[in-house]
Amino acid sequence: AVAPLPWRALAPSPAAAAACRALGLTVVGDLLALPRAGLADRFDAGLVDALAALRGERVEPVRRHVPPEVFLERLELWRPEEDVGPVLFAATRLFASAEAFLEARGLGAVEARLQLGLRDAEPTVVVLRPSGALRAAGAFVRLLQHRLERRPPAGPLERLTLFLPPDACVPLRGAQGGLFVAPDETPEEEADLRDRLAVRLGPERVLTASLVADHRPEKAYRFVAHGAAAGIGATAAATLETATPTVATPLAAGRRPLELWETPEPVDVTADAAGAPRAWRDGDASEPLRVVRGPERVAAGWWDGDDVDRAYFEVETRGGLRWWLFRDLAGDGWRRHGAFT
Repeated sequence: AVAPLPWRALAPSPAAAAACRALGLTVVGDLLALPRAGLADRFDAGLVDALAALRGERVEPVRRHVPPEVFLERLELWRPEEDVGPVLFAATRLFASAEAFLEARGLGAVEARLQLGLRDAEPTVVVLRPSGALRAAGAFVRLLQHRLERRPPAGPLERLTLFLPPDACVPLRGAQGGLFVAPDETPEEEADLRDRLAVRLGPERVLTASLVADHRPEKAYRFVAHGAAAGIGATAAATLETATPTVATPLAAGRRPLELWETPEPVDVTADAAGAPRAWRDGDASEPLRVVRGPERVAAGWWDGDDVDRAYFEVETRGGLRWWLFRDLAGDGWRRHGAFT
């Protein structure tokens, strides 16, 4: 009965599939016709076990499917409400239940979706995406308050439905705070500020500079949208919108100036016999330079066609200003790339 089926119905591994194609096999019957002794030599154990189970020679265990736990609660309001206050009061109850759900499982949510059931219109969904995993109900309620102040409901509300996507619930590990850290310098306060700005101004206007594994200084960072580094899940309910994560790999190498220019400026530099900068010319005046650090060799980018070969120097002027210069070893010229002051 199963012999005419294609061998892909056995869900073989990539290696086993390549072996089937190399042998010119098309259906399961071709596999069953092969000598039993050579199956294990030509294919992996997974395909051999699948054929044994197909013949009834091996009992295939039935694995229990445990669906992921999903938080989904609905709250009907006593009467249609247009004011933000009663709506926030009702939402607090839902977020308190969500906090208990998350705390019992050691999880935090990087996304919460509140559906606003309108009396005379289609329901709308408010998506709250903090910059990090949260479980505190008060934090989500504050984000909701800022969102409703920016975009009030289109009409009276009759019900609220809170949904936490399963892929947006991540393990939340507790961290001990510093003993001598001021309350306004904690990461929680910084995250709350970013979240409030994102809600009030829009997430597309709140960007985070994320480090990238690239030795070229002008390419060693990128700006990512608010919440992208938090690992927001991409799969959720079909009726609700989704988010796509962006992952950036950090790289720390050497001392870098805080002020870095995307396009280095050409500069007229006088170097000594060893190739170190000793003075530069600004107009008609020449100013001596003292090398603080360098040379630092940066040679990268050959893989994408934008390769560089540079020797960087941190220099100090007579007035105490520190600049970041490099000599273009490929073009034999000097550039000013940033400032340390």
